[in-house]
Amino acid sequence: MITLDTTATRDIFVDAQGNLAFARDAQAIANVTARAAMTRRGDMVLFPERGLPMFEAVWNSPPRLALYEAALRARLLAVRGVQEIESLLLTREGGVLRYRAQLRTIYGPRTVNG
Repeated sequence: MITLDTTATRDIFVDAQGNLAFARDAQAIANVTARAAMTRRGDMVLFPERGLPMFEAVWNSPPRLALYEAALRARLLAVRGVQEIESLLLTREGGVLRYRAQLRTIYGPRTVNG
């Protein structure tokens, strides 16, 4: 797998040779899963049903974290190269919802945080 590489703040960047930086293999899967976990329902013009139900699950009162977790699991498993979600932990810190996913990929184990 190959994709554009991103910084910790999910920005694309230019490598030392002045070219767009690319991520390969395990790093590419980590980048793609992180982007999949940030995509809200309706963000994708051609596939508006894809993405996470942020309004319905997170911004609703009270939050419906089971709905969010189920959608997040589906999005992570849809990434090519992800074989299994070994663990998924959701935490709320103040008004921020965070996740930590331990994934088994075709390149070995990966941890994705968001």
